[in-house]
Amino acid sequence: TGAVLAQDIGNDMYGTVLEKDIILHFSSRGGEVAKPDVVAPGAATSTVPNFMPADVFWGTSMASPYSVGVMSLLLSAAKVEFPDIKIPSKFLYEVIRESAVHMEGYDRIDEGAGMINVVNAFELLKKYNTKPGLIRHALAVESVMAHFAAKFNEDEEKWRVIGLVHDLDYELFPEEHCKKCIEIFREHGWPEDYIRAVISHGYGICTDVKPETSLEKTLYAIDELTGLVASAAIVRPSKSILDIKAKSVKKKFKDKSFAAKIDRQVILQGAQFLDMELLELISEVIAGMKPAAEQIGLKGNL
Repeated sequence: TGAVLAQDIGNDMYGTVLEKDIILHFSSRGGEVAKPDVVAPGAATSTVPNFMPADVFWGTSMASPYSVGVMSLLLSAAKVEFPDIKIPSKFLYEVIRESAVHMEGYDRIDEGAGMINVVNAFELLKKYNTKPGLIRHALAVESVMAHFAAKFNEDEEKWRVIGLVHDLDYELFPEEHCKKCIEIFREHGWPEDYIRAVISHGYGICTDVKPETSLEKTLYAIDELTGLVASAAIVRPSKSILDIKAKSVKKKFKDKSFAAKIDRQVILQGAQFLDMELLELISEVIAGMKPAAEQIGLKGNL
């Protein structure tokens, strides 16, 4: 976290006349390494505990606890807004970055994603997806994407993010799925390769953008399959993904009346894209979902 002298703090504490918030000269800055993630108030801060009464401190070591405090507030608010879902810190990290406010006169090397803003972050957190089922699905896909990223030696953070946001427009704009998200992502300055990856998962259904990269093929292959695996797990006596076997899911796959809305052809096409047998793909998806079992409500009674 980079350090900022906020306009009101400068005016109130030191009688300065600042026209805007300023990033302090000692603040962390990027170059070969991409940093900071965001910037936050890091000047004229009192510590807790109060080691030196009536004294205040400056530094990135003051700004970082501010960011942690914002994260804690968001976690608390998320528990109230989504009581049945355990929101992972990684998800909130992305929300904080995406909701940060650009500081005029500075670039990414100085400010990262911008000035942290807790109100914006919370509004973004609940803006597009509020249904517990959709959030659990996003978390399941995120976990599986991370699993495949490690398997293919790819960028895990990038794969996770795309897994989280792949259905961003579905709840509010179901008729414009994989179309409305283009506008939303570009409005927030997302890279074009991220946007293409997201919309390619709707190939043949709501978009003609064919998956080409390993990331795109993986997202396409596992999206529907995570739903089938979750459905198969929830009807088990344990109601858990932790003890389910790939052969059991494959049997459910063959039963067209089970989870009938899940498109089996998409799953088969995805397996072909990845040059994997169906049973192998199911096994990998199960392995990818297990780390998120509690977050997605599939830990069951184990």
